[in-house]
Amino acid sequence: MEKLLKQIVDKLDNLETKIDKVDSNQLRMENEFTEKIRGLTDAQKVANEKLDQLFAFRDDTDKNMKFLITTLDHVANKIDDHTDRLERIEDKVTTHEIQIKVMDATKSNKRKAK
Repeated sequence: MEKLLKQIVDKLDNLETKIDKVDSNQLRMENEFTEKIRGLTDAQKVANEKLDQLFAFRDDTDKNMKFLITTLDHVANKIDDHTDRLERIEDKVTTHEIQIKVMDATKSNKRKAK
């Protein structure tokens, strides 16, 4: 009976040792898991910050593009206006040149007539 009791105690000791090893391994794995989760959380924070920066950059770029397009439209309208004015001036200059030629011809004819 004593022998049987000794065997039971030895087996219990053996089981206790194995349970201690399992507890130790479980604690180590929990610590590793916690560190990995912290690392992932930190990486996610960095990624979110970068994403926020990209969105801010995109918004700034959109504003700048809208400004550039508006400015380009304004410049194009000014160019069209100046082109119209230059065409009117050109027409007036042509008309004046014709009038000057007629006046010169009239003067020349009056001199010849005298």
